[in-house]
Amino acid sequence: MNTENSSILGPKLGAILMIAGTSIGAGMLALPIATANTGPIYSFIIMMIVAFFSFYMALVASEVSDYLGDSLSVAKMAN
Repeated sequence: MNTENSSILGPKLGAILMIAGTSIGAGMLALPIATANTGPIYSFIIMMIVAFFSFYMALVASEVSDYLGDSLSVAKMAN
């Protein structure tokens, strides 16, 4: 593998995995059980709202990561 491609692939792969992990977390998997009593329409609406906010926060975290640079952690982003 070319060293140029491997240095670019690392941060992009990390961002992709972070977004996927945020979107498909344990809370998202538990939503159908938690909203079973509200009915299918309200459950769908609630799940779409939660999915939107999860996606939005992953994009915000990605933008913060791009703004602050390559060598940082979640703890450094929080400061």
